[in-house]
Amino acid sequence: MDVSSPAGPAIEPALFASQAFFHVQLNDTHLVAQELLRYGDLGSIHVFRVADLDGAEEPAPVGSFSPDEGADFWDRPLGFALLEDDLLVEWFRVNGATRSDVVDRHALSPAGVSSALGSLLVRESDEAGLLPSPLRLAARGRHAVLHPWRRVVALEGSAAMRFRTGLHHGSLERIWAGEDGAVLAVGPFGVHSVDLGDPMAPALTAGGMVFPLDMQRLRLAPAPSKAGALDLLTLPSSEPNVHQEGGTAVLSCLGPGEGGLLAPSGQLRIEGGRAVLASAPGQLFQAVPIDGGALRLRRFALPARCAGELLGPASEQIIAPQVSSAPRVAQALAVDGERAEVLLGQIYDEDLVAEISLHWFSWTGAGPMATGTLSGTGELTAVALAGDRALVIENRQHVYVLRRDGEDLVVHNHVDLSQAPSPRSSRTTAVRRRAPSTPRSTCPGPRSSARSPALCASERRGVGSTSAAGGGRTDRHPRSAPIVGEPRLERTDSGSVPSGPPSSTRPAAGL
Repeated sequence: MDVSSPAGPAIEPALFASQAFFHVQLNDTHLVAQELLRYGDLGSIHVFRVADLDGAEEPAPVGSFSPDEGADFWDRPLGFALLEDDLLVEWFRVNGATRSDVVDRHALSPAGVSSALGSLLVRESDEAGLLPSPLRLAARGRHAVLHPWRRVVALEGSAAMRFRTGLHHGSLERIWAGEDGAVLAVGPFGVHSVDLGDPMAPALTAGGMVFPLDMQRLRLAPAPSKAGALDLLTLPSSEPNVHQEGGTAVLSCLGPGEGGLLAPSGQLRIEGGRAVLASAPGQLFQAVPIDGGALRLRRFALPARCAGELLGPASEQIIAPQVSSAPRVAQALAVDGERAEVLLGQIYDEDLVAEISLHWFSWTGAGPMATGTLSGTGELTAVALAGDRALVIENRQHVYVLRRDGEDLVVHNHVDLSQAPSPRSSRTTAVRRRAPSTPRSTCPGPRSSARSPALCASERRGVGSTSAAGGGRTDRHPRSAPIVGEPRLERTDSGSVPSGPPSSTRPAAGL
């Protein structure tokens, strides 16, 4: 379309009418376009001369960058950035178990596109879940912004590229307490120090995208409350817990660095994925589905320093399965390091009817195990422990506060956020809470008026536990007992463990 005339735009003959493109860029001499394939996959990148676009026929590209794969490798172009005389092409490459993001620099000329003059490794890891952003690459002048997480590179000379960062470059994933009460804003590839001297105007004082290229998604850092004991820094993305991929996971350790920032301080490894993870200062917990529908809970003692070692569990417990027609689709885990307690949730879903089976117990074996079940929709948003109360949020709407009564879990309070009024202003929010004694009920029997939604009494299942230190095994069988006049949780059966994705070097579609 020609928009240069004051009389209005003029539509030129269409080019590539049958071709779908995800990204198109044009400068004075070249047009670069990346194909969009079915189901959102990105295809080849083609380079055309602008002088060839005026012909009656569609021009042939003077250069192309296409997907490639073999027995041990899998390459896909992620995107491109067009500068005046240079073209940057970023690739996602799988070589065996290693996944990497690499950007190549090419020169543009009237004759076409050169071979790669220089390459720069942007990211490298064995994790399969590190997928790129849907945002396009961007460039201006002598700088470009790349995947993942908007790394900035500067072009130097005729072939080189260098990373650039600054005080206001990065992203925020979580807040962490540093040395001497300093506040740190931590992101996937960077960290910043925040000055809260003026609470109304926090200021960044140091930092940037300073983490190395092999920084892992799973990271440990000194806990602010335990004098340097390591704690899990990684946050879950869309589930209650941080996810560990299949096989052996590599965790990056961080420690105090220059200017009070966090800096790399070694790595360690844990086996047993696929699993969910949780932590307390100095302790890492792993819940692993195993054959037959059981769940293995492992506790690891985190070292003071990371030297690449493979951690062995300090203790281990097996949550035995129950006979059920509903498959188990997910699990969640919360820990309380001060009380040495664990809250374990498992979701069983069939025909859009879900049940959340809960176990609350001490990993030292002290005291009885309390168990029960909540009804829901199959989505467990969050679980947490705080003193003698447990919190369960289901489907982002139903908030349950639970307490223990011997071997039973009792609903202390329940709020349905979907029934709460919207906030009237940013300063005041009115939320009406339902009294614990008058929740709605689906339980049969004369006491149903005193029950919470789908919370009824039933039998418990046995739990076998083993200790890595002692090597012994004990079986505990919690028994149910009616609690007159109080809402309580219902027992349900568990099902089989869903199988994970097939083991393959080929990443999932949709890159």
